[in-house]
Amino acid sequence: LGAYAGQFDQALSRANDLSAQAIRCMNGSVSQCRNLDGFIAEHHHANTFNLDAAAKGSALRARVLEPVPGNSYGRNSMDIGVYDANGKLVSRYQVKYGANAEASAQLFERGDYRGQRKLVPEGQAVEGSTDRIEVDGVRSRPLSKEDAKAAQEAAQQRAESRAYDWRDMDKAVFA
Repeated sequence: LGAYAGQFDQALSRANDLSAQAIRCMNGSVSQCRNLDGFIAEHHHANTFNLDAAAKGSALRARVLEPVPGNSYGRNSMDIGVYDANGKLVSRYQVKYGANAEASAQLFERGDYRGQRKLVPEGQAVEGSTDRIEVDGVRSRPLSKEDAKAAQEAAQQRAESRAYDWRDMDKAVFA
């Protein structure tokens, strides 16, 4: 692991920075959005995918797509994109973290998400869905609705965000 230590440190630092940013508003305060768990889930999947990619020496990277400050999200726009070393988009994901599988399925019915994989909480089977990002053997770790809500509660009550560490890298390396 010695030769990769710098790369791992960089991936962990980036994951922690993005995790902290995911729970904050533009003014720096913690978001009180009732659906913050969905934003937390998006970042969880991108972060754990990127940690797995770093551990496996893959150039693939996942990115949560967010509007430029002052703009809003585009209708039916993808939530997470996976890009290759040249910056080419290779996979698109739409994330829906409903209270249960039926609620998640209904959320997908409200839009036109053709060309995007359906990403749902662990344990929620929705037709054509997955509970992780996976491209060329690199994958994110599933996250349940309950764990996403617990992360939302930690953020909104104690201003805590998910902190990744070397143990997460070990899980990625040995998974």
